[in-house]
Amino acid sequence: MKKLLITVLFFSIVLGGVYGAGKKDEPAKTAGTAAMSAAARTHTVVDFKGNSVEVPNKIERIVVLGPLPAPTVLTVFQQGKTDNIVGVSPDSVNGAKYSIFSKYAPDFQNISSAFYTGGKLNLEELIKLKPDVVFYMDASVAAPLRQAGIAAVALAHPSTGWDASPLVTLKSWMDTMAQTLQMESPAQQIIAYGEQVEKEIKARIEKHPLPSPNKILFISKYSDTTIASAGKKSFGQYWANLLGGINLGGKATQGAINMEQIYEWQPDQVFILTFSDKTPDNLYNNTAAPGHDWSGINAVKNRQVFKFPFGMHRWWPPTTDTPLAMWWFAKTARPDLFSDIDMNQKIKEYYKQFYNMTLTDADVEWILHPRAEAKRQYF
Repeated sequence: MKKLLITVLFFSIVLGGVYGAGKKDEPAKTAGTAAMSAAARTHTVVDFKGNSVEVPNKIERIVVLGPLPAPTVLTVFQQGKTDNIVGVSPDSVNGAKYSIFSKYAPDFQNISSAFYTGGKLNLEELIKLKPDVVFYMDASVAAPLRQAGIAAVALAHPSTGWDASPLVTLKSWMDTMAQTLQMESPAQQIIAYGEQVEKEIKARIEKHPLPSPNKILFISKYSDTTIASAGKKSFGQYWANLLGGINLGGKATQGAINMEQIYEWQPDQVFILTFSDKTPDNLYNNTAAPGHDWSGINAVKNRQVFKFPFGMHRWWPPTTDTPLAMWWFAKTARPDLFSDIDMNQKIKEYYKQFYNMTLTDADVEWILHPRAEAKRQYF
């Protein structure tokens, strides 16, 4: 009996030790599982500058601060989906409201821009939106956002040292969006389409160069007090280079110019961006601004003043319409080489292929001759 009791006690101690050892290991096992789970909840995005950013795998709330066309590009990338975009700039909302984009994604106009006051970003109000990720251009916002625990991902722009090509920039944005959202999109096929368009345009230009390069002035801003041209770090460099021309704004030491400078330059062609509400008629009729006499400018005398179209976004910067913008710019600047390009047909076919939209002639007219209300409100 005594022997039996000793035996029972022995096994009790052994089993108790084994059980106790198991209990000691449990916190370590739980901590390890939690660490693995935490790691699985994020992934790394490498931005255009090579910076690594940890972003959540589950992204339900996105804010797009810039560049300005990026919110519409993201919408097209998501095939029209906007319910996970919770914040954009007021200029993005305004541009969408007065363009054909309003037919593609009507709910876009309901996205909040209330975290801007008078066009200025209020970071505290942005943080209240509790975004999972923020796309940005202005590097000054990155640190405050990350300090608030928000994943901030940079998008490329020539002003930050990136390529001036709208198509190359569009590809960079889409690649970054694909990394961030962990998905591919049919919209990425636009890049290959655009590369073919660019190749054909360059081939024609190389065969038939002008005796001397066209001097082109791109007007980015025009008010009663200010005329601004697109400078070196702008998409104007690309557009001029595409046709073997000269971006006159690239010669300026700063964006702001005056009529005296324009008379000195004597541009062959003037392209007004849709940031402004001015039209070619304003220059032809000398109604652009008090005291501004355009009558002695070669581009005006030869009726060579044009305004960029506005489709899914402005056709000047990167947009999912960039291949169409290439055709339009080439045909407009060199009609002798591109008379075979029917923009009405090109636009209708493109919008059907990439947006599944059937456009009317009135829709095409809306794109090619944008409304003044679509101008940029804040600079």
